[in-house]
Amino acid sequence: MFKLKNLAFKNKWIIPALLAGMLIAACGNPGEEDVGPPKPEYTEDDPGRWADIADDHLPDIKIQGGFFSPKISISLESKKWSRDHYIEKIGLFRIKDKRDLAVQEFPRGTFVYTAEFPYEYNDDEVKVFVKCNLHDLWTVEHLDRFHE
Repeated sequence: MFKLKNLAFKNKWIIPALLAGMLIAACGNPGEEDVGPPKPEYTEDDPGRWADIADDHLPDIKIQGGFFSPKISISLESKKWSRDHYIEKIGLFRIKDKRDLAVQEFPRGTFVYTAEFPYEYNDDEVKVFVKCNLHDLWTVEHLDRFHE
């Protein structure tokens, strides 16, 4: 009669091969869905692996106030936010050195995200950013299109 116990001891490679097969069956074939390393930032034009959820991570932007007291309003709404999927912060950073110029942080459990900052920058010098806890950094540039 065939005994698995005896076979396993005689052929020491069988147990590791069986475990590897079970792991591949449970988790999928490595490399089958190769997404690569995360990008430094995601955009509307280049959402990378997050194309299906890009609309949830791209903010509404309005620049108002004219010459004397301009302000930028940034908001983000989605029904998909939860305690496990949320926005950590919204802000502006300078393109040339990626220095934060204005940042609004949000506590976990916030579900409506709105930030308002004075806006005294050239539109081509700054980007709006949104940092999601699960889907990395999203940015919007060419802010001249958001003036009202």
